[in-house]
Amino acid sequence: MRQRLAEVTDEVRSRLKKLLDDRDVPHALGSLFPGESAVATQVQTLGPKSDVKALEKLAELTEKDHARIKELETEIARLKLEDIPKRTAQLRKDAGDLERLSSSLTLSERIFGQGAVSAIERLLSGLRTARREAEHSGAERFRVDAFTQVGTEVWREFLIAAKSLAEAEESDGSYPQTGRPCLLCRQPLSQEATALVRGLWEFLASDATARFEAAQQACVAKRREIEQGTLPYFGEDSGLRRTLNNVDPDLALAIEKEIDALRGRSGELVASLQHGELKALTALVPSDKSRLAAIAEALESEAASLQTADVQRKLHELENKLRDLEHRRTLSEQLPAAKAYVETQRWF
Repeated sequence: MRQRLAEVTDEVRSRLKKLLDDRDVPHALGSLFPGESAVATQVQTLGPKSDVKALEKLAELTEKDHARIKELETEIARLKLEDIPKRTAQLRKDAGDLERLSSSLTLSERIFGQGAVSAIERLLSGLRTARREAEHSGAERFRVDAFTQVGTEVWREFLIAAKSLAEAEESDGSYPQTGRPCLLCRQPLSQEATALVRGLWEFLASDATARFEAAQQACVAKRREIEQGTLPYFGEDSGLRRTLNNVDPDLALAIEKEIDALRGRSGELVASLQHGELKALTALVPSDKSRLAAIAEALESEAASLQTADVQRKLHELENKLRDLEHRRTLSEQLPAAKAYVETQRWF
Protein backbone atom coordinates (compact mmCIF):
# COMPACT_ATOMS: atom_id res chain seq x y z
CA MET A 1 0.00 0.00 0.00
CA ARG A 2 2.76 2.36 0.93
CA GLN A 3 4.56 1.49 -2.25
CA ARG A 4 1.45 2.19 -4.32
CA LEU A 5 0.96 5.57 -2.62
CA ALA A 6 4.55 6.51 -3.34
CA GLU A 7 4.11 5.54 -6.98
CA VAL A 8 0.94 7.64 -7.31
CA THR A 9 2.59 10.60 -5.58
CA ASP A 10 5.53 10.42 -7.93
CA GLU A 11 3.18 10.24 -10.88
CA VAL A 12 1.22 13.31 -9.73
CA ARG A 13 4.46 15.22 -9.06
CA SER A 14 5.74 14.31 -12.53
CA ARG A 15 2.55 15.39 -14.24
CA LEU A 16 2.39 18.62 -12.29
CA LYS A 17 5.99 19.41 -13.16
CA LYS A 18 5.29 18.73 -16.82
CA LEU A 19 2.23 20.95 -16.69
CA LEU A 20 4.23 23.76 -15.08
CA ASP A 21 7.11 23.30 -17.49
CA ASP A 22 4.70 23.45 -20.44
CA ARG A 23 3.22 26.70 -19.14
CA ASP A 24 6.56 28.27 -18.22
CA VAL A 25 7.77 28.37 -21.82
CA PRO A 26 8.91 31.86 -23.04
CA HIS A 27 6.54 33.33 -25.62
CA ALA A 28 7.59 33.64 -29.28
CA LEU A 29 6.14 37.12 -29.84
CA GLY A 30 9.37 39.07 -29.40
CA SER A 31 10.67 38.41 -32.89
CA LEU A 32 7.55 40.06 -34.33
CA PHE A 33 8.55 43.44 -32.83
CA PRO A 34 12.10 44.24 -33.99
CA GLY A 35 13.66 47.46 -32.80
CA GLU A 36 12.66 49.75 -29.97
CA SER A 37 9.15 50.95 -29.28
CA ALA A 38 6.66 51.21 -26.46
CA VAL A 39 4.95 48.05 -27.75
CA ALA A 40 8.23 46.11 -28.01
CA THR A 41 9.00 46.98 -24.38
CA GLN A 42 5.57 45.73 -23.26
CA VAL A 43 5.89 42.51 -25.26
CA GLN A 44 9.40 41.78 -23.98
CA THR A 45 8.17 42.00 -20.39
CA LEU A 46 4.95 40.00 -20.81
CA GLY A 47 4.15 38.16 -17.61
CA PRO A 48 1.56 37.69 -14.92
CA LYS A 49 1.74 41.36 -13.92
CA SER A 50 1.31 42.74 -17.44
CA ASP A 51 -1.44 45.37 -17.83
CA VAL A 52 -3.84 43.80 -20.33
CA LYS A 53 -5.88 47.02 -20.55
CA ALA A 54 -2.75 48.92 -21.54
CA LEU A 55 -2.01 46.30 -24.22
CA GLU A 56 -5.53 46.63 -25.59
CA LYS A 57 -5.17 50.42 -25.73
CA LEU A 58 -1.88 50.18 -27.61
CA ALA A 59 -3.48 47.77 -30.07
CA GLU A 60 -6.25 50.20 -31.01
CA LEU A 61 -5.55 51.89 -34.39
CA THR A 62 -7.81 54.47 -36.03
CA GLU A 63 -8.28 55.15 -39.73
CA LYS A 64 -6.03 58.17 -39.23
CA ASP A 65 -3.30 55.90 -37.84
CA HIS A 66 -3.52 53.61 -40.88
CA ALA A 67 -3.34 56.62 -43.21
CA ARG A 68 -0.35 57.94 -41.28
CA ILE A 69 1.49 54.63 -41.79
CA LYS A 70 1.13 55.03 -45.57
CA GLU A 71 2.28 58.66 -45.39
CA LEU A 72 5.37 57.74 -43.41
CA GLU A 73 6.23 54.88 -45.76
CA THR A 74 5.96 57.24 -48.74
CA GLU A 75 8.05 59.97 -47.11
CA ILE A 76 10.76 57.52 -46.04
CA ALA A 77 10.94 56.02 -49.53
CA ARG A 78 11.15 59.51 -51.07
CA LEU A 79 14.01 60.56 -48.81
CA LYS A 80 15.92 57.36 -49.50
CA LEU A 81 15.53 57.68 -53.27
CA GLU A 82 15.89 61.44 -53.62
CA ASP A 83 19.06 62.92 -55.09
CA ILE A 84 19.78 65.26 -52.19
CA PRO A 85 22.56 67.33 -53.88
CA LYS A 86 20.39 67.84 -56.97
CA ARG A 87 17.35 68.76 -54.89
CA THR A 88 19.41 71.17 -52.79
CA ALA A 89 20.81 72.86 -55.90
CA GLN A 90 17.33 73.20 -57.41
CA LEU A 91 15.89 74.72 -54.23
CA ARG A 92 18.68 77.27 -54.06
CA LYS A 93 18.31 78.07 -57.76
CA ASP A 94 14.57 78.62 -57.30
CA ALA A 95 15.24 80.86 -54.28
CA GLY A 96 17.78 82.89 -56.27
CA ASP A 97 15.39 83.17 -59.23
CA LEU A 98 12.66 84.49 -56.94
CA GLU A 99 15.02 87.07 -55.46
CA ARG A 100 16.07 88.19 -58.95
CA LEU A 101 12.42 88.34 -60.01
CA SER A 102 11.68 90.62 -57.05
CA SER A 103 14.64 92.87 -57.90
CA SER A 104 13.67 92.98 -61.58
CA LEU A 105 10.08 93.92 -60.77
CA THR A 106 11.27 96.65 -58.41
CA LEU A 107 13.55 98.03 -61.13
CA SER A 108 10.75 97.89 -63.71
CA GLU A 109 8.41 99.71 -61.36
CA ARG A 110 11.00 102.46 -61.11
CA ILE A 111 11.58 102.63 -64.88
CA PHE A 112 7.88 102.62 -65.79
CA GLY A 113 6.28 103.85 -62.57
CA GLN A 114 5.07 107.21 -61.32
CA GLY A 115 8.59 108.57 -60.95
CA ALA A 116 9.19 107.93 -64.64
CA VAL A 117 5.83 109.46 -65.56
CA SER A 118 6.68 112.61 -63.61
CA ALA A 119 10.11 112.80 -65.27
CA ILE A 120 8.55 112.41 -68.72
CA GLU A 121 5.96 115.07 -67.95
CA ARG A 122 8.82 117.44 -67.08
CA LEU A 123 10.74 116.50 -70.23
CA LEU A 124 7.73 117.05 -72.48
CA SER A 125 6.89 120.32 -70.77
CA GLY A 126 10.50 121.45 -71.23
CA LEU A 127 10.40 120.33 -74.87
CA ARG A 128 7.25 122.34 -75.58
CA THR A 129 8.73 125.42 -73.89
CA ALA A 130 12.02 125.10 -75.77
CA ARG A 131 10.18 124.64 -79.04
CA ARG A 132 8.14 127.79 -78.51
CA GLU A 133 11.22 129.77 -77.56
CA ALA A 134 13.15 128.47 -80.56
CA GLU A 135 10.27 129.21 -82.87
CA HIS A 136 9.99 132.81 -81.69
CA SER A 137 13.61 133.72 -80.99
CA GLY A 138 14.58 135.44 -84.21
CA ALA A 139 12.50 133.31 -86.56
CA GLU A 140 10.15 136.22 -87.23
CA ARG A 141 12.87 138.16 -89.05
CA PHE A 142 12.98 135.40 -91.67
CA ARG A 143 9.25 135.29 -92.22
CA VAL A 144 7.97 136.20 -95.71
CA ASP A 145 4.52 136.08 -97.19
CA ALA A 146 5.54 133.43 -99.72
CA PHE A 147 6.24 130.82 -97.03
CA THR A 148 3.99 129.69 -94.18
CA GLN A 149 6.33 127.30 -92.33
CA VAL A 150 9.03 129.71 -91.24
CA GLY A 151 9.86 129.11 -87.61
CA THR A 152 8.24 125.66 -87.49
CA GLU A 153 9.93 122.36 -86.74
CA VAL A 154 9.92 121.34 -90.39
CA TRP A 155 11.60 124.63 -91.33
CA ARG A 156 14.21 124.19 -88.59
CA GLU A 157 14.97 120.64 -89.73
CA PHE A 158 15.46 121.99 -93.26
CA LEU A 159 17.97 124.56 -91.97
CA ILE A 160 19.84 121.92 -89.97
CA ALA A 161 20.09 119.67 -93.06
CA ALA A 162 21.23 122.60 -95.22
CA LYS A 163 23.94 123.58 -92.76
CA SER A 164 25.14 119.98 -92.54
CA LEU A 165 25.43 119.85 -96.33
CA ALA A 166 27.31 123.20 -96.38
CA GLU A 167 29.80 121.91 -93.82
CA ALA A 168 30.27 118.74 -95.84
CA GLU A 169 30.88 120.71 -99.04
CA GLU A 170 33.11 123.34 -97.40
CA SER A 171 34.70 121.78 -94.37
CA ASP A 172 36.61 124.96 -93.59
CA GLY A 173 33.33 126.74 -92.82
CA SER A 174 33.70 129.27 -95.66
CA TYR A 175 30.19 128.73 -97.02
CA PRO A 176 28.31 130.95 -97.80
CA GLN A 177 30.22 133.42 -99.91
CA THR A 178 28.97 135.86 -102.53
CA GLY A 179 29.14 134.33 -105.96
CA ARG A 180 29.24 130.72 -104.74
CA PRO A 181 26.41 128.51 -106.03
CA CYS A 182 23.34 128.02 -103.87
CA LEU A 183 23.14 124.52 -102.38
CA LEU A 184 19.59 124.11 -103.62
CA CYS A 185 19.11 126.11 -106.85
CA ARG A 186 22.80 126.28 -107.87
CA GLN A 187 22.45 129.98 -108.77
CA PRO A 188 25.30 132.29 -107.62
CA LEU A 189 24.62 133.76 -104.22
CA SER A 190 24.06 137.50 -104.11
CA GLN A 191 25.25 139.63 -101.22
CA GLU A 192 21.68 139.68 -99.94
CA ALA A 193 21.37 135.89 -100.20
CA THR A 194 24.74 135.38 -98.52
CA ALA A 195 23.68 137.59 -95.64
CA LEU A 196 20.40 135.66 -95.34
CA VAL A 197 22.14 132.29 -95.17
CA ARG A 198 24.60 133.58 -92.58
CA GLY A 199 21.71 134.94 -90.56
CA LEU A 200 20.04 131.51 -90.70
CA TRP A 201 23.25 129.84 -89.51
CA GLU A 202 23.39 132.29 -86.60
CA PHE A 203 19.79 131.52 -85.81
CA LEU A 204 20.59 127.81 -85.58
CA ALA A 205 23.48 128.57 -83.26
CA SER A 206 21.32 130.63 -80.89
CA ASP A 207 20.77 129.48 -77.28
CA ALA A 208 17.07 128.87 -77.85
CA THR A 209 17.80 126.46 -80.65
CA ALA A 210 20.47 124.72 -78.62
CA ARG A 211 18.05 124.39 -75.71
CA PHE A 212 15.43 122.93 -77.99
CA GLU A 213 17.87 120.41 -79.43
CA ALA A 214 19.00 119.52 -75.92
CA ALA A 215 15.36 118.99 -74.89
CA GLN A 216 14.87 116.74 -77.92
CA GLN A 217 17.96 114.71 -77.06
CA ALA A 218 16.79 114.35 -73.46
CA CYS A 219 13.50 112.92 -74.70
CA VAL A 220 15.32 110.55 -77.04
CA ALA A 221 17.59 109.37 -74.22
CA LYS A 222 14.61 108.75 -71.96
CA ARG A 223 12.84 106.86 -74.71
CA ARG A 224 15.86 104.61 -75.23
CA GLU A 225 16.08 103.99 -71.48
CA ILE A 226 12.47 102.83 -71.46
CA GLU A 227 12.87 100.75 -74.63
CA GLN A 228 15.91 99.03 -73.15
CA GLY A 229 14.16 98.29 -69.86
CA THR A 230 13.60 94.53 -69.93
CA LEU A 231 10.81 92.82 -68.05
CA PRO A 232 11.36 89.41 -66.41
CA TYR A 233 10.23 86.36 -68.38
CA PHE A 234 7.32 84.78 -66.57
CA GLY A 235 5.69 82.59 -69.19
CA GLU A 236 3.65 79.48 -68.41
CA ASP A 237 6.59 77.30 -69.51
CA SER A 238 9.13 78.91 -67.18
CA GLY A 239 10.42 76.95 -64.19
CA LEU A 240 9.99 80.02 -62.03
CA ARG A 241 6.31 80.24 -62.94
CA ARG A 242 5.79 76.54 -62.16
CA THR A 243 7.53 76.95 -58.80
CA LEU A 244 5.27 79.84 -57.80
CA ASN A 245 2.16 78.08 -59.13
CA ASN A 246 2.90 75.18 -56.79
CA VAL A 247 3.61 77.36 -53.76
CA ASP A 248 1.38 80.43 -54.17
CA PRO A 249 -0.77 80.45 -57.34
CA ASP A 250 -2.48 83.72 -56.34
CA LEU A 251 0.88 85.49 -56.17
CA ALA A 252 1.88 84.00 -59.54
CA LEU A 253 -1.28 85.44 -61.08
CA ALA A 254 -0.66 88.85 -59.47
CA ILE A 255 2.87 88.95 -60.89
CA GLU A 256 1.62 88.01 -64.35
CA LYS A 257 -0.88 90.89 -64.24
CA GLU A 258 1.80 93.29 -63.02
CA ILE A 259 4.16 92.35 -65.86
CA ASP A 260 1.36 92.74 -68.43
CA ALA A 261 0.59 96.21 -67.04
CA LEU A 262 4.27 97.17 -67.06
CA ARG A 263 4.57 96.05 -70.67
CA GLY A 264 1.58 98.17 -71.65
CA ARG A 265 2.92 101.14 -69.70
CA SER A 266 6.29 100.83 -71.45
CA GLY A 267 4.72 101.14 -74.91
CA GLU A 268 2.58 104.08 -73.78
CA LEU A 269 5.57 106.00 -72.41
CA VAL A 270 7.59 105.42 -75.58
CA ALA A 271 4.66 106.66 -77.68
CA SER A 272 4.32 109.71 -75.45
CA LEU A 273 7.97 110.65 -75.96
CA GLN A 274 7.73 110.07 -79.71
CA HIS A 275 4.68 112.29 -80.11
CA GLY A 276 5.61 114.90 -77.52
CA GLU A 277 2.41 114.41 -75.54
CA LEU A 278 1.66 112.19 -72.55
CA LYS A 279 -0.78 109.44 -73.52
CA ALA A 280 -3.35 107.71 -71.32
CA LEU A 281 -1.45 105.23 -69.14
CA THR A 282 -2.26 101.74 -67.89
CA ALA A 283 -2.60 101.62 -64.10
CA LEU A 284 0.13 99.63 -62.33
CA VAL A 285 -0.62 97.30 -59.42
CA PRO A 286 2.72 96.17 -57.90
CA SER A 287 2.79 92.63 -56.54
CA ASP A 288 3.62 91.73 -52.94
CA LYS A 289 7.44 91.54 -52.76
CA SER A 290 7.32 90.48 -49.11
CA ARG A 291 5.55 87.26 -50.11
CA LEU A 292 8.20 86.61 -52.75
CA ALA A 293 10.92 87.14 -50.15
CA ALA A 294 9.18 84.79 -47.70
CA ILE A 295 8.94 82.01 -50.31
CA ALA A 296 12.59 82.45 -51.29
CA GLU A 297 13.58 82.28 -47.63
CA ALA A 298 11.52 79.10 -47.13
CA LEU A 299 13.23 77.46 -50.12
CA GLU A 300 16.67 78.41 -48.78
CA SER A 301 15.69 77.00 -45.40
CA GLU A 302 14.55 73.72 -46.98
CA ALA A 303 17.81 73.50 -48.93
CA ALA A 304 19.77 73.99 -45.70
CA SER A 305 17.75 71.25 -44.00
CA LEU A 306 18.71 68.75 -46.73
CA GLN A 307 22.28 68.39 -45.54
CA THR A 308 23.26 64.71 -45.19
CA ALA A 309 23.26 64.71 -41.39
CA ASP A 310 19.89 66.42 -41.29
CA VAL A 311 18.39 63.96 -43.75
CA GLN A 312 19.66 61.01 -41.75
CA ARG A 313 18.24 62.53 -38.58
CA LYS A 314 14.90 63.09 -40.28
CA LEU A 315 14.91 59.52 -41.64
CA HIS A 316 15.61 58.22 -38.13
CA GLU A 317 12.71 60.21 -36.70
CA LEU A 318 10.30 59.06 -39.41
CA GLU A 319 11.39 55.43 -39.06
CA ASN A 320 10.85 55.57 -35.30
CA LYS A 321 7.33 56.95 -35.79
CA LEU A 322 6.60 54.30 -38.42
CA ARG A 323 7.97 51.53 -36.18
CA ASP A 324 5.71 52.61 -33.31
CA LEU A 325 2.64 52.45 -35.54
CA GLU A 326 3.67 49.18 -37.19
CA HIS A 327 4.27 47.55 -33.79
CA ARG A 328 0.86 48.70 -32.64
CA ARG A 329 -0.67 47.20 -35.80
CA THR A 330 1.16 43.91 -35.23
CA LEU A 331 0.05 43.93 -31.61
CA SER A 332 -3.57 44.29 -32.70
CA GLU A 333 -3.09 41.12 -34.79
CA GLN A 334 -1.28 39.24 -31.99
CA LEU A 335 -3.34 40.56 -29.08
CA PRO A 336 -5.24 37.26 -28.46
CA ALA A 337 -1.93 35.37 -28.20
CA ALA A 338 -0.43 38.01 -25.89
CA LYS A 339 -3.47 37.99 -23.60
CA ALA A 340 -3.52 34.19 -23.53
CA TYR A 341 0.14 34.14 -22.53
CA VAL A 342 -0.48 36.59 -19.69
CA GLU A 343 -3.40 34.47 -18.42
CA THR A 344 -1.21 31.36 -18.59
CA GLN A 345 1.47 33.02 -16.52
CA ARG A 346 -1.05 34.11 -13.94
CA TRP A 347 -2.32 30.55 -13.50
CA PHE A 348 0.66 29.63 -11.43
